[in-house]
Amino acid sequence: MDTPTRHAHLPSRPAEPPLDWGRLAKDFDAYVMDPANGVLFTNRDGHPAFTAFLEGHTGVDASHELVSYGPIVLGKALLGHDVTSLLPGLADYFNEATGLTMNTPGETRIEMWYLMVVNALAAHITRRLLSHDPASMARWQASVETLMAMARSIDYDFDVQGYDFAARCPWTREDIYRQPDAVGGYGYLMLLAYETLRVPAYLEEARRALGRYLAFERNPWYEVPSGALAAVATARLRALGHDLNVERAVDFVLDPQAGMVTGTWGNREAHGLFRGWRHSQPESAYSMESLVVLPALLPVARYVPHLAPGIATYALNVAANARLFFSDTMRGQESRGDLTPAVTYERVYAAYEGHAPYAAGDCPGHKSIYGGGYALLWGALVKPTRDPYILQLDVASSDFLAGHVYPTTIHANPYATARTIELDAGPEPVCLYDLTHHRTIAERVTGPISLDLDPESARVVARVPADATWTRVGPTLEADGIVVDYGLEGGA
Repeated sequence: MDTPTRHAHLPSRPAEPPLDWGRLAKDFDAYVMDPANGVLFTNRDGHPAFTAFLEGHTGVDASHELVSYGPIVLGKALLGHDVTSLLPGLADYFNEATGLTMNTPGETRIEMWYLMVVNALAAHITRRLLSHDPASMARWQASVETLMAMARSIDYDFDVQGYDFAARCPWTREDIYRQPDAVGGYGYLMLLAYETLRVPAYLEEARRALGRYLAFERNPWYEVPSGALAAVATARLRALGHDLNVERAVDFVLDPQAGMVTGTWGNREAHGLFRGWRHSQPESAYSMESLVVLPALLPVARYVPHLAPGIATYALNVAANARLFFSDTMRGQESRGDLTPAVTYERVYAAYEGHAPYAAGDCPGHKSIYGGGYALLWGALVKPTRDPYILQLDVASSDFLAGHVYPTTIHANPYATARTIELDAGPEPVCLYDLTHHRTIAERVTGPISLDLDPESARVVARVPADATWTRVGPTLEADGIVVDYGLEGGA
């Protein structure tokens, strides 16, 4: 396979500049965290919960979902907010009878893509925020063991719609709902468990599952989260010396013949947005699917830096074109202009009743808390620079597979001519290390530093404490025992 450096089906620069994701995150947070707005409420267990839709019901007996709770808690944590008061809500989604975390409390039957997403969200929260709590860690490991038993019982054939954990059998309502790509999400979950719990069987499960995922002759995409998780898991395994095709995993995600949208709807670009699922019609994109990919895909660039240009191009397009989900930029082309602009629409149609494009919802609501919550993660990971088309992308903060990681960012130049940008090294002396070219570019620096960018290129830059001791360990370069550079593409 040819090594991709930029996905040619995406323009180098979108027609409109990227959104201010810091402001969008702030607006979303302010709105949903105010109980008066009916999104945050206290459930029957006395714990905080969030509706899935802006128009959802609240109250002690109202339904609530982990797909809403998870991105809000994680996003706020990445932004540096104190989420201590929200953490008790995570335990509500663990089903004691089945020994597994689910999307809604008490359920036993779930679709495969939901199963992978909610267990990833729960595991991320547990590893990052609750690793000190034995009960939380026990629930995580119980979920891992239940998932492993399920995978073995179906012989790793995830070409079904879902699994009934009470009846202990898979189910499929119609063939169009089969979700074979879930094996990639399962591989990620097992690697994540191995990285924390160090059970060798989990690593073997991850390798087996990801090998099956990459062996598909055609892209197995059903719904994008599993593929995005598989991409970063594949990248980390290759960096650790396993022979896996990361390029193929990334191409499965950024595939215009599968979930990713390319082109113009009316007079607005939709490049980089994502359809809901393989057979979703009419042509449309969903806010959750469009925003869930980047937090998983960004860490790939730290493990495999030559993929940074393509990832940055994707990020730049979505950072701009996700405006189609927001009321502020869709006036006159939206279904519920009376609702707050702080929350994304669930869905945008290429054309609907004479409007092209048109922002609306799906059943049962219009504005999506479970999709809009990812604006918090984008606010933490996507930062502006003085040039609106040159973003600073954080590739370390959403790497839940890794332990401690030094701050590392992508700086990509989408122009056909060279550019110089200003990089803030911070108040404490650091060494700036370029993973793209495998060399130090500045030592003992603080504050703003000039960084040169070649035309249509990207650099991945780590900030390492100036007094750290550097050691070469095989193909990797460590600073005070923390890997900075996995070598020439992880030794591949």
